[in-house]
Amino acid sequence: MATVSADEANVIVIRDVFGRLDATAGLPRLRQGCEEWRPDIGVRETAEYGSAIAAEVSREPLTCASASV
Repeated sequence: MATVSADEANVIVIRDVFGRLDATAGLPRLRQGCEEWRPDIGVRETAEYGSAIAAEVSREPLTCASASV
């Protein structure tokens, strides 16, 4: 089994899980929500990237909220 450092693991999770898998899976419904609802502003969690893409495509304003302490 290959091992990676904690820093490398963090990059992999952010890039592959949050940046690719989660964003790709959620994007169709997020875009649908933007099209149907037309919110005045979107709020996303800092590690959730699909809504950022949906907002950009829909030209909707977006802000971030962090749930961490």
